[in-house]
Parts: sequence; structure tokens; C-alpha cells
Amino acid sequence: NNISVLFEDSNGLIWIGTTDAGVNIYSPANGIFVRIKLRTHNSANIISEINSIVEDKDSNIWIGTNADGLFKVSVVNDPLQSNSIKHLKNYSVESGLGSNKIYSLFVDSNGILWAGTENNLCKFDKTKNTFTQYFINSKNPAAPFDQNENSITSIYENSKGTFWLGTLSGLVLFERESGQYQNYPHHFDVYRYGWGVVRDVIEDRHGKLWLSTAAELMIFD
Repeated sequence: NNISVLFEDSNGLIWIGTTDAGVNIYSPANGIFVRIKLRTHNSANIISEINSIVEDKDSNIWIGTNADGLFKVSVVNDPLQSNSIKHLKNYSVESGLGSNKIYSLFVDSNGILWAGTENNLCKFDKTKNTFTQYFINSKNPAAPFDQNENSITSIYENSKGTFWLGTLSGLVLFERESGQYQNYPHHFDVYRYGWGVVRDVIEDRHGKLWLSTAAELMIFD
């Protein structure tokens, strides 16, 4: 199987997302695998393409898919028993998401879930069970076409509470309170060949951001 994401939850279990076989849970303590069978409300087919997995502060697991929206999953009692996996809800465009293609998920320091989709950034309100959408145009200023680029491929909050978004064109500094943003695009030569897609962001102990892109490892200072 092709593994697309690995995530360790608060119980030490490893959630494995794949591009062709859905989600599995692995217990390092005893070497057992359990497959999670996710289905949308209107289909009996098992979801196979997974892009992102994260855990919220209520111990719910959120799973972002490549074409079937967002799943909220809860594990009760013994997580290695398949009947202990509770599929709570499937969120889609009809639920207020900007797209059913979820590239990235992130829970910030305030416990708020954010989803980066093909079309925008979405903030989840767990009290109202609704999404707020933010449209981020990250189009490279040197690009010779007029099409906007709104995909959010990664999300990260640094040690100072600054919110960064990875896009097809580079980095975006996003102000959560106002919804305003500032683009930090790649050089056009990096962008035009598709090398600059920011797939992950992490901060080192010196406060510098390291960017994992489609072709290179970059530092943003």
C-alpha cells in the first residue's frame, strides 16, 4: 500500500492513511493492525484515498480524504476491536466545506480545527457544527494567467502563535482574527514547474521555518 500520512494519537496508536486502502490503526505495543472502513452517507464504497489525519482536544480523530470530504471518528473502549471505532460524521460541501478534497488538517493552540481544501481554508465551530470559509488567493504575481489559486496544502502555527499556510505558490501569513493574509511566493522558476508546493511546515529551535516541497527542502527566515 502507498502510505500518504502517519499520525500518532494521544494513546500512542499509529493511524496510517494510504492512497489506495483507506485508514489502518497500528498498535506498537502488540503489533496489531485494525482497518477503519469509512463510507459516505450515500455510498457503500469504502473510502480509499486519505490525505491528512489529526486529533482534537476531545480525542476525536479527524480524517481528510482526497474526494470524499472530512470524517470525524471516535475510538471507545479497546481501540483494537473494530466495533470500538465509531464513525460520528462525514462533512462535505453540503455541510459547508469549500471542497471535498481535503489537503491538510490542523488543530491550533485554542483547540480549533482548521481544514485546508482544494478551494479555501475552513475553520470548524464545534459548538454550532459549522464551517467558516476563508478564500486565500496565493497566485504567483509573475504567473502569466488570471486564474486564482486557492488551495491550502499545509497549515502550521509556530511558537509565537503565528499562523502559516502552505500553498501551491509558497507561504501565506494568515491573521486568524481578521482573516487578512500576506503572500510570500516562491521565485517564478520554482513555481512554474510545480516544484514549490508546500506540503509541510515545521519550526526549528532557532525559530526558522523548514518547508517540505514537491522537489526541495527549503528554509524560510
